[in-house]
Amino acid sequence: MLCQNTRDELFRLLDALLNETISQEQFRRLEAILLAEAEARQIFRRYLALHQQIRTLAQSWAEEKLVKLAEGPAPESPPTSPPSQLGQGIVYGFLIAIGLAVLAGALWFRHIRAESPSSVPVSSEPVSHATFVCDRPDLSPLIDQVAR
Repeated sequence: MLCQNTRDELFRLLDALLNETISQEQFRRLEAILLAEAEARQIFRRYLALHQQIRTLAQSWAEEKLVKLAEGPAPESPPTSPPSQLGQGIVYGFLIAIGLAVLAGALWFRHIRAESPSSVPVSSEPVSHATFVCDRPDLSPLIDQVAR
């Protein structure tokens, strides 16, 4: 079994190898560890396989992005609402319309009542006993002026 120091050194050497920054001395040390320890060889194989999988995923992701960029931006379609939201919109619109109709009716009724003469006194006496508020005006001076 590898000790923790050797394991840490192995991972540093593997990183240097895969990043292509390994020196000749580091390469010889990596080779010595791999020849001496079976567990180090197993870690080496797993590490390389993992590195290859990550590289493949990154490459396919990059190719997908390049294809999308080459195709240009996708045309945006207007967002569609699910049927349940459409039904809710119709209900809310109907309720708002009813509310506005009630409000308009109340305002119209108030306007009509304001125009009606409510300050005229109403008499409960029979018409035969009623006195006229205004008799026929005296038009004789006007007639005299027209006759001249």
